[in-house]
Amino acid sequence: MKKASKRLLLTVLISSLLPLALLSCANNYTTLYEITKDEITYRLEGVDEQPRRICLVKDGYAIKTLDVSPDKSVGNDSGCYGFYVEDANFDGRNDLLIACKKEGELLSYDVYLATEKNSGFERSKALSSLYNVRVSTEYKGVFGFTQTRTSLAGDHYELCDRATKYVWQDGTLYPDVYAELTYYSKLDRYCYSTAVYDLESNSFDPPRDNWLTRAEYEKTDFSFLYYFK
Repeated sequence: MKKASKRLLLTVLISSLLPLALLSCANNYTTLYEITKDEITYRLEGVDEQPRRICLVKDGYAIKTLDVSPDKSVGNDSGCYGFYVEDANFDGRNDLLIACKKEGELLSYDVYLATEKNSGFERSKALSSLYNVRVSTEYKGVFGFTQTRTSLAGDHYELCDRATKYVWQDGTLYPDVYAELTYYSKLDRYCYSTAVYDLESNSFDPPRDNWLTRAEYEKTDFSFLYYFK
């Protein structure tokens, strides 16, 4: 009888302490940023202002967690730590985008596509290879950005900024069109170019070039090229 009473007391004690233990573990994480879509809250949680996991919450219960480990170079990018919830492949499901490293103008992301209704995610190699990735529901596409600098003789250089629109076709991500701006320091001139991607040849068509003087460049609005700012 005494053994049964002790066993019952131990069970009650453990049951009463367990919620406190779970609460203590939860307190190691703080909510850094959260987004609510379709009755689900996507919560970015971290330790010491550094993101560590994404937690999906519905009706007050955590239904899914995903560990993340972005580089400290990202910081609190755009006030949301570079965390977005978008339908990145336009299949009607919410996907996860989390910035993972920042180098100058370039910000790389880990992009996780939903595989089932809010219950599974798979990292997209295609989307995660892009920089400054943005999803555009207006254009039914995804934008990526590259910046290349080529050193020339003396102190001269060429600096090329390119924004590329990508589209999905049969589950594969393809380039669609690009716009780029190249500065030639030796000439002190700019060249604005656009080109369309040809699926049959798997390459871009010859670009259309438009040369600009510095004065012409300064009068032209290129904010669309730097969509991520």
